[in-house]
Amino acid sequence: YDTSSTSINTNTNPGKRPSNLIMVSPTSILLATTLFVACLATVVYARALHNHTGVPDLRGILSSADDVPWPGKEWLSDLSNDESFSFTLNGQQYSSAYEAILQGSSSKINPVKNFNAYINSFIVPHSLARYVVLQYGTFWSHHIITYLRNLLSGTFVYYATGAFFHYHCYIH
Repeated sequence: YDTSSTSINTNTNPGKRPSNLIMVSPTSILLATTLFVACLATVVYARALHNHTGVPDLRGILSSADDVPWPGKEWLSDLSNDESFSFTLNGQQYSSAYEAILQGSSSKINPVKNFNAYINSFIVPHSLARYVVLQYGTFWSHHIITYLRNLLSGTFVYYATGAFFHYHCYIH
């Protein structure tokens, strides 16, 4: 077998990187990994919603918002004082979009969902929350509104951190 006619090294410039290799930046690898982990977490979460293997579920323990120690139900009653927040969805009258989200998808209250709705009520305007509930229903609206809250909060943290470092690196 004669190997003298085949060349393994196609690099004509010794000491330099071969030009036929694909270079991938670390940022691209980080972004791809983050997207993969986010997709994987979404799949695991979706499967856990329909899990019937006997894993404990907090929704079975709590029967109403009164059972949630904090923030409880008081914040919902504060929202119900404004009559412009009330609307009808599927024949049911709700005093606010967040009441529809908490009571529309199941009869049991999830304390994490209650807390997320409480925080969302400060950040996401109620008119937008009501629009999302009317368009996407009570199940998906919770996730959409929480995503919008995280997007706004993350954007604020990103630019505040950038401003802080810009000030200390270039101005101060």
